[in-house]
Amino acid sequence: MIQRQGQRNAQLSSRGTQTFCQLAPRDAHYLDIAMDRLRVSARGYYKLLKVARAIADLEDLSQISRQHLTEAISLRQENALCETQ
Repeated sequence: MIQRQGQRNAQLSSRGTQTFCQLAPRDAHYLDIAMDRLRVSARGYYKLLKVARAIADLEDLSQISRQHLTEAISLRQENALCETQ
């Protein structure tokens, strides 16, 4: 949210993303496994976190959960499928 960080999620730098998109240890591990399996780059990692942050914001939640990460990953895969068609 703009009130929390002073800018939109999409505009966060990598440092801002680390600050405002913190994960619980087991959720961070889940994301690491997904990154390896899906071959996500470092840039893609930060994009996933920003999308997950936006999803959590829509639910008015301060913490990003595994559900938010899963939805962000799903949207990324859906987008990749659309680009190949």
